[in-house]
Amino acid sequence: MRELLTPTPGPPQPDPQFFENQLLTYKQAAQYLSVCESYLRRLKSKKLIPFVLVSDRGIRFRVSSLNRWIEKREVT
Repeated sequence: MRELLTPTPGPPQPDPQFFENQLLTYKQAAQYLSVCESYLRRLKSKKLIPFVLVSDRGIRFRVSSLNRWIEKREVT
């Protein structure tokens, strides 16, 4: 008689809300948006994209803010 195999659970899935609040570096955010880092820096310096100050010189980009920024620019 065959034993029934119980499926083994995969790795824990991250909480979607956690990912939405994750902060990305310039490099990560540029990859996420599929743009070059210098373009992202220009957008930030002109305050055309939302960013978070994490220290005097530390800049990060929240995933949820980047998603909203993308949605505002979507042409239908």
